[in-house]
Amino acid sequence: MKLTRINNVHNKTNFKAALPAKKLQEATGKYFSKFEQIGEGANIALDFIGKAVLVPAIIMTTSKEEKEKKTYSAIKNPIGATIQLILEVPLLMLGSRYIEKIANQGKLDAKNSDFSFNEKAAKDNFVKTAKEMAEKDSTFKENASEFLKKVEEKGFTNQIKDDFDDIVAQLDETKVKGLVDSFKRMELSHRRLYHLQNRLCFAAALILTPVICAFENFLHPKVMNLIKKPKEGKVETLDTEEAINENLSKMQAPWENSKKEEVKCQA
Repeated sequence: MKLTRINNVHNKTNFKAALPAKKLQEATGKYFSKFEQIGEGANIALDFIGKAVLVPAIIMTTSKEEKEKKTYSAIKNPIGATIQLILEVPLLMLGSRYIEKIANQGKLDAKNSDFSFNEKAAKDNFVKTAKEMAEKDSTFKENASEFLKKVEEKGFTNQIKDDFDDIVAQLDETKVKGLVDSFKRMELSHRRLYHLQNRLCFAAALILTPVICAFENFLHPKVMNLIKKPKEGKVETLDTEEAINENLSKMQAPWENSKKEEVKCQA
């Protein structure tokens, strides 16, 4: 009986301990779901912060090398991060816009297929379906007027999805099936296009990596020379014959001194 009681208490304790972890997981998921564009752009931004701030700080605080060597190693990372931003950000922006443009023209969609990247066509179809339903359902019309304006301006977003779920929850499920299907097609088109943009831009960034490294290796020594110039040392010149002979006498080989000592001993 004692063992049973102990096991029961143990199980209850584990269950209670698991609840905060589960709540934390759910809260974290909801927090990150609010961000609309976590993709290649966020990767570039985080990579820049790491190279420009964190890596130099770690090198300067933990490395046991001389100060000049630590500074040299630390400065190289921000230079590489800056070059990466200059090259990759325009590529990401221009590439994403171009992909979105041709996708919304239907050039990426296969014929006779429901698999579509055309977010604009899916959005227009949803707005049309919603307006037709608003004419038949007064309750939906009252709730959907502001909502449809947001859809026409922004397209699909996570916030619009939450608003749509709240509106549909107040309506009869049998009447909104076509509207829900139309919204899902808009959502799928948005997510397909977004993932396609990120994959193509990521591939372009990989192809660009040798160019980034070449620019970094080219600019780094020049920037280092500007940041810390080498100290100018004085060079002694030998102008007279006496000065030359004096310096030569100082540079005598050790075996010549030993010969002189041998001669003294023999004497």
